[in-house]
Amino acid sequence: MALFNVDRFSLHSGGYSPFLIDCRYLTEAEWDNIAQLVSLLLPFDNARVVGIPKGGLQFQCALQKQFLLPSKNLIIVDDVFTTSKSMEEYKEKMRVPNAIGLVLFARAKTPDWITPIFTLHERFRSAPQTALRPTFEDPLLARMREEALNSLPVRQKANERDHV
Repeated sequence: MALFNVDRFSLHSGGYSPFLIDCRYLTEAEWDNIAQLVSLLLPFDNARVVGIPKGGLQFQCALQKQFLLPSKNLIIVDDVFTTSKSMEEYKEKMRVPNAIGLVLFARAKTPDWITPIFTLHERFRSAPQTALRPTFEDPLLARMREEALNSLPVRQKANERDHV
């Protein structure tokens, strides 16, 4: 496995995807570099950072190093955004209506309060079963490839994260 994996994976939401984004393969140094760059984009110098378990915890640890003083500013972070469910639940739980959300990768359109660092191309968001098929491909070959993909056993995630 690696950061990006192509296969058939089950999503936490119950759907399927032809690829997995697994940020567990980012090193601590890579997370620190990402956090340093992200901190340059934020509108304040200090903040409290909360990570969505489990994927957002590495992002939280790295980003928190950038903010050394206590603050009422709240940033909710996650590694991969698929639906807004976990981010919205955390925002409600933290009771900070003006919280800022940050995600490293967005698989779908994010609400206005969440900023993705990397957004996947819409072909990967709108048609997950056919996203890997080029539009110029022979229809027979495309159907055979899709049937083969659908016949693959669905890989279950190694943990309960919503990070596919």
